[in-house]
Amino acid sequence: MATLERVAAMITDLGQSLGIPELELDEENQCLLSFDQDVLISLRVDHERWVFLGFLNEWEPHQNVETALEETVALLTLNLTLGSTGRGTICLDTTSDSVLLVVPIVPPPESVADLSRTLEGVMESIEWIRERRSQSIVDSNASSESSPFPVHDGLIP
Repeated sequence: MATLERVAAMITDLGQSLGIPELELDEENQCLLSFDQDVLISLRVDHERWVFLGFLNEWEPHQNVETALEETVALLTLNLTLGSTGRGTICLDTTSDSVLLVVPIVPPPESVADLSRTLEGVMESIEWIRERRSQSIVDSNASSESSPFPVHDGLIP
């Protein structure tokens, strides 16, 4: 079992490796990372339970029904691939109207290298989701006359 001091040291070391020397857990044992101004990832730690939360996009509850359905179908299709490959789950956080990628880290990382590799995987998954989601919606619009369902390759690179 990792002590809170060991966890804090790993977060500090992760920050050093990312060029963010001031990175530390806040009073709720989480920290927020921002990459390229459009990738936000939160790391939440509770001793043996570590979770990455990657922001995918805002959910617009008042968008038109057709757009909402297209986005929901695209996200659920991608969610199947992510869940079946152990790369996380797409969820809707209604408190912030945000669509998130939730990636539990099981077992907790043993080293900063493990944590860094997992963070890199989360970033790759976010990029993969965004690319596929955009393409799924485009494909759905292009093929809506021939088929009510978009076709997806379902592979994570």
